Amino acid sequence: MRGFRVLIGICWVGALAVLASTASALITIGSVDTPGSAIDVEIAGDFAYVADWTSGFHVIDVSNPTSPVIVGTLSGGELRELAVVGNLVYVADSRYITGGLRVIDVSDPTSPTVAGHRWASTTPRAVAVAGNFAYVAGHFEGLVVVDISDLATQPIPYWYQLDTPGEAYDVELAGSLAYLAAGTAGLQVIDISDPTAPVEIGTLDTPHEALDVELVGQLAYVADNAGGLRVIDVSSPTSPVEIGAVSVRARAVDVRGNRAYVAGLGTGLHVIDISDPASPVEIGAFLTAKNAVSVEVEGNLAYVADAASGLRVVDVSLPGYPKGLGTHATPDTAASIEVRDDVAYVADGWAGLLTIDVADPAAPVDLDALDTPDFASGITLVGDRAYLSDSESGLRVIDVSNPAAIVELGAVDTPGFATAADVVGDYAYLADWTTGLRVIEVSDPENPVEVGALESTSLEAAVEIDVVDDRAYVADWYTGVHVVDVSDPTSPQEIAEINYEYSGAGDVEIVGEAGYWVDTSYTLRATDIASPPWYWLLGRFELAGYVWTLEVDGDLAYLGESRFTGTYDEYDHNIRVVDISNPASMREVGAFALGTSDLENAPYVMSVSDGVAYVAAWLGGIQIVDFGPEYAALPEPSGLSALAAGVVTLALLRARRRRRVGWRGWRVPNERASERAE
Repeated sequence: MRGFRVLIGICWVGALAVLASTASALITIGSVDTPGSAIDVEIAGDFAYVADWTSGFHVIDVSNPTSPVIVGTLSGGELRELAVVGNLVYVADSRYITGGLRVIDVSDPTSPTVAGHRWASTTPRAVAVAGNFAYVAGHFEGLVVVDISDLATQPIPYWYQLDTPGEAYDVELAGSLAYLAAGTAGLQVIDISDPTAPVEIGTLDTPHEALDVELVGQLAYVADNAGGLRVIDVSSPTSPVEIGAVSVRARAVDVRGNRAYVAGLGTGLHVIDISDPASPVEIGAFLTAKNAVSVEVEGNLAYVADAASGLRVVDVSLPGYPKGLGTHATPDTAASIEVRDDVAYVADGWAGLLTIDVADPAAPVDLDALDTPDFASGITLVGDRAYLSDSESGLRVIDVSNPAAIVELGAVDTPGFATAADVVGDYAYLADWTTGLRVIEVSDPENPVEVGALESTSLEAAVEIDVVDDRAYVADWYTGVHVVDVSDPTSPQEIAEINYEYSGAGDVEIVGEAGYWVDTSYTLRATDIASPPWYWLLGRFELAGYVWTLEVDGDLAYLGESRFTGTYDEYDHNIRVVDISNPASMREVGAFALGTSDLENAPYVMSVSDGVAYVAAWLGGIQIVDFGPEYAALPEPSGLSALAAGVVTLALLRARRRRRVGWRGWRVPNERASERAE
């Protein structure tokens, strides 16, 4: 496994790592957070123009797409959608009374200025420009046509209106025709040969709510919200006919060649193959951080307006990844998983330990099962041995030299609730819930024996553990990460408690001289562990939901997340992938949606190898997701970040890759944890 490099320092100002120009999967290569909620984006040359809702208008330099930078801002309004014509940007401003059509001069991108404003008794949603006229989708007032021939006269004079059914959300022009996405009234076709007297000539209702329309030749592609992407033949404008559709959440659409790129509220970016318009097929999807509301594609890059998370730049050169490869139901509760040599070892709750052949991820095959006395909650592989954390029956040692015929060798009970273990040399270090850390000698696997323990009052609920050299790092559900000196296994001594914001820890993994852990406040943290007892916070990455599991593979951290939907007992379960090559500036590069359900199907534990994630999804069995070869070998940063002025200690090292997986619990332990998850 490829190691990774990390720079440890007291102070570090980081620049975004530059990725390779070619990609093999849908992957974020750059992003910039905007102050408000990014609603629309248009690309012109080296600049992205963003309508940022109540935070105004932004000009973003995307000449280096891995490091987009806001270079100009113009505040005011409630900006919706944009149309760029030369050095002018026409903006639909939906602010009540003071809104209307705004025209912004961007001849100096660093200093955008107002070139014109037309107030109208409407709350416009979108705008398109042809000649001396701007055509505005006026929401409840249908199509509004504005004369823009004289921007020197303020406000811009003259406007004409065609009231249409439904709610006008978007407008697209083609010759003497305007195509209106009219919400619940579907697609409207309007004759604008006389702009001062527009006339509706055709209409086609859509199943749900037409929010966006893109015209390519004789076909109109309509983003119909929950109704998906609809493909409509408009060769006869008076009688449009639907010829194809694909079921995706569709807020906006951009068509390039044989692909339609669809932004979906809550579902991210979808890539649709439209080479056969009558049978469109989704070929790729990318879950964005917030709500994808608009997308603009230039070359191999998709620029996504992602609401509260700002602008995201996604490489779409080969959209076949990430993709689900397969699922496999298990008899009970898939609580933990580890994969080696095409065999998955699953701690399956009351069904004990399972071995499953995953050489063909689309069709996993059960090999063997070993029942255990209690609830199998964690699994660790070392050589031909599996060390199974079996809740109230302690630690079980199992011979897995033949995965098709696994045999228990020995066991030792513990006083608490065995949740996870890590094995180093002749000792197994066990997180034992309320009874803290237990140290078990396993040199004789048939007769394991407890030789040491740490029952600290600060260790309230030990759930996960990683042991490196003479240190055990214990994740406690309530009190954070505890650092324990285990140089003498018979007498472990706590030397530090890491808890920056009084939150608990769900998982911990040590990579080189950096410790990565996820806490119960929805945060991934990176900590310098090189100079105990000082544990400096290197960086943090905020997530939108509770993170059950953390798995580091090279320069990437894979996180199993459950995000509360707002509906009682309903969560969106996702895998989120974060580039941790620069701990001071961690950033999300990929994601995959596993589905929506209650917490009984959450991604509690993962095992990752070469870009393939094997997920123990509790009552949902196991799921296998291939993130693609780009994730298997994410490029190293092209250069070092600038260091802040001051005294900085640097350590450059090659990390050892440690494979271990642990427990998330056979249930949310109590109400405190459940509240945090929501």
